[in-house]
This record gives sequence, C-alpha cells and structure tokens, in this order.
Amino acid sequence: VDDTTYTVTLPETLDNEFTPNYQDDGEVRITPVFKELGAVALWCADTKTLYFDYDPQPTQDIVAGGEWQGHTVTAVWKGTAVTSVGWSRPGWLSVSREVETVEFTEGFAAVRPTSCYAWFYSMINLTTINGLANLNTSEVTNMNSMFGNCSSLVEIDVNSFDVSKVTNASTMWRTCSSLTSIYCDKTWNIGTTTDMFLYSHN
Repeated sequence: VDDTTYTVTLPETLDNEFTPNYQDDGEVRITPVFKELGAVALWCADTKTLYFDYDPQPTQDIVAGGEWQGHTVTAVWKGTAVTSVGWSRPGWLSVSREVETVEFTEGFAAVRPTSCYAWFYSMINLTTINGLANLNTSEVTNMNSMFGNCSSLVEIDVNSFDVSKVTNASTMWRTCSSLTSIYCDKTWNIGTTTDMFLYSHN
C-alpha cells in the first residue's frame, strides 16, 4: 500500500474517526467508527420492545427510522441520556405506555449507569424484562421509582443487582399491583427506602 493520504470531511455534529481497511487487491476502503454513540436505548414499535445496547466501535450510526438488528428504530437515546439521567426522567418514558418488553443485550453489560431513576416508570403494559443481568448497577446511587407503576409486571429477578452504592430506592416498586415475586440477594442494604412498595398490594 502506498502512502496516499485520504481526506474525509465529517458532518460537524459527529466526532468520529475512520479506520482504513487494506484489501488484498491493493485498495483502501474506509470504515467509519462512530465512537460518540456509547450506550443506546432504542424503541422499536414493531416489536413493542425497548432495547438497551452498547457497541464500543459501531460501524454505523443509529437513527430513528433506521435499522438495528433487523428492527426498525422508532426512537433512540444515546450516551449520557442513558447513563446519567440523575433526577431527570429518561426520554424513553415518552413511550412508556406502549412498552411490553425490555431487553438488555450482552454488550450493555459494559455500561456503568449512575442513576436508574424512573427507568421503567409507568410502563403499565410491561410484562417481560430480558437480560436484566446485563444491567450493571455497581455505580448506581439512585433507584427511586425504578419500576414504579409497572402494573402488569408479575415477577422480577434482581439477584444480579449490585446495590452497594444505592442511597435511594424509595417507591422503587410503587403501584406494582400485579407483582407477586421479587428475587433478590438477601444482603440488600439500601439507604433510603421510604414507601418502597407503596400501593403494591400483593
């Protein structure tokens, strides 16, 4: 391969790099690396599923109306909008009443969110959470209202949750009126847990 320099102009909104792939036929093909994506939450209305994923070096951007793993993406949230919501309700709650399934991919296990405040709040039709063990909570301090008003959720396994840094889990399962079973580590010791099961009668 010669020392030819290839100049690529990027849109101002992207902070990406391009990786050269040297081919056997002597050509150089350029592969974009979209580093700014980080963690993503994707709403796919066709499956009524909210997906959480992470790819450290994605080769294509993920946009509403585009494709992701065979699904049409209806809406997407990226980066700190996923990992650092603080006391702000996450953007995907705009579709909370449409979500029936939540799925965490294996890749999402590399993500370290700091707040899960109201992550699934008022997902009244949510019945299934797949891959919850891929939600690493080791840096999470806030689980307030995390599953609040998930009135169709019958059981949940949070054995994988690391709650060592959680200081607030108040109303975590508020108004989970169908919830009958919670599987969790017996060593759970959380700071503020006021009204954790408020209006959850089962």
